Amino acid sequence: MTEKRLQLLADNAQDFIFSYRLPPGRGFDYVSPACEAITGYTPAELYADPELIFEMLEPQYVEMMQGLDNSNLSQGWELRMRRKNGSTVWVEQRLSLVRDEDGRIVSVEGIARDVSERKAAEERLERQALHDELTALPNRRLLRDRISQALARAVRDGCLVAVVFLDLDRFKLINDSWGHAEGDKVLVAIAERLRSVVRGSDTVARFGGDEFVVVREGISSGDDVSVFLDRLAREVQRKIVLGNNDLVINASIGVALGGAGDTPEGLLRDADAAMYKAKAEGQSRAEIATKAVHSEVTNRFSTELALRRSIARDEFDVMYQPVLAIDGRSLVGVEALVRWRRPDHGLVEPDSFIGIAEDTGLIRPLGAWVMHQACRQLQHWSRVGVRGGVVSVNLSGRQLSSPDLVGNVLGAMAAARIDPSQLSFEITESVLMEDVDRSIQILRSLKDIGVGLTIDDFGTGYSSLSYLERFPVDGLKIDRSFVSRLGTNAADGAIVAAVLALGHALDLTVTAEGVETVEQLQILADLGCDAAQGYLFARPLPPSDFPAFATAEKALAALN
Repeated sequence: MTEKRLQLLADNAQDFIFSYRLPPGRGFDYVSPACEAITGYTPAELYADPELIFEMLEPQYVEMMQGLDNSNLSQGWELRMRRKNGSTVWVEQRLSLVRDEDGRIVSVEGIARDVSERKAAEERLERQALHDELTALPNRRLLRDRISQALARAVRDGCLVAVVFLDLDRFKLINDSWGHAEGDKVLVAIAERLRSVVRGSDTVARFGGDEFVVVREGISSGDDVSVFLDRLAREVQRKIVLGNNDLVINASIGVALGGAGDTPEGLLRDADAAMYKAKAEGQSRAEIATKAVHSEVTNRFSTELALRRSIARDEFDVMYQPVLAIDGRSLVGVEALVRWRRPDHGLVEPDSFIGIAEDTGLIRPLGAWVMHQACRQLQHWSRVGVRGGVVSVNLSGRQLSSPDLVGNVLGAMAAARIDPSQLSFEITESVLMEDVDRSIQILRSLKDIGVGLTIDDFGTGYSSLSYLERFPVDGLKIDRSFVSRLGTNAADGAIVAAVLALGHALDLTVTAEGVETVEQLQILADLGCDAAQGYLFARPLPPSDFPAFATAEKALAALN
């Protein structure tokens, strides 16, 4: 190919083709017209000023150019160049050396191609791989790398790293009430708030769902941690406006402190364990990871796994505690209470596993099983001539929010062929108050099919009297904590009297739980309580023992 033909090809190429003469006599021998599209400079400007090329290159690349040898020059090198207007462009450059007869390098020939679009696409893919799409925060993968770097700096500087795990309390209610789009707005707002209270050296990451992690460096004392956690909690709790609603979000927080010998995985595990501890202790609080916390959470996970297996194997019993009229003679009904026949542990009380079942969602299949068992048991008693009265089943928050609730209730009653008037549900006031409007809607749906409804543990939650009259319920249950101190604590007596007056004013039946002494029963009778249950009458009974209790001439003539 002739030199004129090569010149024509170079002049029309879209790549920047050049030949640069080395000292002495530095300067361009040839520059293709495409240089202007890539660098912003015309060929004439580059011919006129041999130093322009060094102004366009990053300093470290200039140093590399000054030490050129034959190694790997033909491979593509990616570098950023500063254009005439001050902007930057990514180019891929390939070089070759021209030597004289004595082997000395006299010039460099090369070709540079604009690869800015490809680099931008690669950076987008890298951001997507390392960042959360919704909040643009680092994701789990990048978080682990950031913790590794923070630990290395902590060892060097003789300080600690705090890994702070935050889980938004009751966030599911936001998604259920206003939809996931509004829930996403809350997550973005929380992400921005967390970013606003950290330093440039700290990291805020979204771990997943409604969980965030903050990596705080330079921790030298417990006060550093306490002050920082207070700032985080205050920032999270600031009011969020969602449509016409003002929301206050709280978070359960777990903290793990790390230094030499620690790993990102270990710190995240311990901070997560501490967060679960905070949530189990009542939410909206912080816990520092310790060996005891780790052991407790490990036991919790072990319990969860065992619970899942037992639900699949029906390793549960339903016990029935009688509810009697206040005179102790007339059986009103029974409350169905679940017990876990945990292998190698014996019969386990519900306080040990109901909270875990609720947190993990296992309460839904377990609660449905209890409801079906209770309905079948009532039908069996009726068939053999034993009057059980109304059977009451506890309904958890997860069950209450299930779209299948009414269908499951209808299915359980139909399978056992019992009348709706024979079935009642007990729901704690704290569960009802989590989302009042939704609770009212669900309670009305249940009332429409004819079942009874009772507010359980009344007086221990945070219900408002203005809401109470809106709940379509039939009765209240006074919590055992008030009943247990009747006769010894005047304040509790006043509370019980007030609950009774309130319940009767709203035409509700009031039942007292945890009645254990004749004195307590007498006080309740004097105050006008309608019904009672407790160890004074009977402990929760297995189904086989209940007929003897129900068919006795009297359950307990305590008032005679």
